[in-house]
Amino acid sequence: YFLATPWKSPDKIDLYDVRRRPWYIQGASSPKDMVILVDVLTRKLRLWFPAFKHLVQANVRNKKIFKDAVQQMQAKGTTDYKSGFHFAFNQLLNKTNVPRANCNKIIMLFTDGGEDRAQDVFMQYNWPNKTVRVFTFSVGQHNYDVTPLQWIACTNKGELNFGFTVHHNIGLMLLNQAQIQQVVSVSPCYQPQQVTVLLLCSGHGRY
Repeated sequence: YFLATPWKSPDKIDLYDVRRRPWYIQGASSPKDMVILVDVLTRKLRLWFPAFKHLVQANVRNKKIFKDAVQQMQAKGTTDYKSGFHFAFNQLLNKTNVPRANCNKIIMLFTDGGEDRAQDVFMQYNWPNKTVRVFTFSVGQHNYDVTPLQWIACTNKGELNFGFTVHHNIGLMLLNQAQIQQVVSVSPCYQPQQVTVLLLCSGHGRY
């Protein structure tokens, strides 16, 4: 007893987790604009999500649309990193009237491997200031050398990560902003928490 008040019976399990509260996420992470490139190697002209033509906020509705779309991806064809990075940098660096976080800019590339390092693209858009960080994810089992992916990440202030499948990695990240922050570990910007995401798929050598 404390102050003549009986202790409450612990009949229910306390599931309250501050790490899932908005105020904790806003304080622990920072706003960011992020483009997710997925190498699906298709020969179709281009795969788009018609609901979005620009960066959109990563709210519950949009993340569900992205996650469902990832489940429908099928891989075939050839890979071309350059076209994907060209489009991603244009989306992140060009000024637009669409609301954005306007803080940290990130590109995430999910692929099973490739030889191209797209060096000329980074020289055109991102060097020497490196205002956009590039993170690469090597997914699945393959025989490709991951050195190009490691080079892309390390020369653009990112890092190489490994995963079992694209569906697994992207699904978790879209559902958990705290996990995105853990992977990216960007320096904080004092703005309202916002993560904007554009998810593109490769098509006929393009993303």
